[in-house]
Amino acid sequence: MLRVLDAHELVCVAAAESSYSLRVNYSEGAREACNFGCIGKLLMAYLDEEEAKRLVLDGHVKRFTSRTVLDFDTLKKEWARIRLRGWIYSSGEALDGVKAVAAPVRDYSGGVCAGLGVTFPAILLPKSRVPPVVKAMVKAANALSLQLGFKDRRASNSKMSKRYGG
Repeated sequence: MLRVLDAHELVCVAAAESSYSLRVNYSEGAREACNFGCIGKLLMAYLDEEEAKRLVLDGHVKRFTSRTVLDFDTLKKEWARIRLRGWIYSSGEALDGVKAVAAPVRDYSGGVCAGLGVTFPAILLPKSRVPPVVKAMVKAANALSLQLGFKDRRASNSKMSKRYGG
């Protein structure tokens, strides 16, 4: 699934349905709060800090499950980790029983313009499957970034991306 931020909302611009019988579905055009799921958190991580802070303090972040993080200082630390790794993994933050992985998509200017992610029912993404899923998401996001004119390869050279073959 590919999502972008539109003001204070997360918009699904493209989605593909899994072939598994047990799956998590999202519809193209669907709008959610800016912090919905790992793509929401990922995109907020790459915002200007003042803009991200405004979204939090103005009440645009919403609680979806007991694992949803709403505290600005905690989010700020998590956003720093996301930027360092160049990808995000989440478990049950948007929907109970759902795990997800996402990576940033960059445009010609080098800015993050979208998030590319995949969601799984938790039972289908054990810890042993996370590294290959991360590798696939980083690779796909990097390929999409190149199609959008991104030239700088620093995003794919982060320590964690190297670890997972990004």
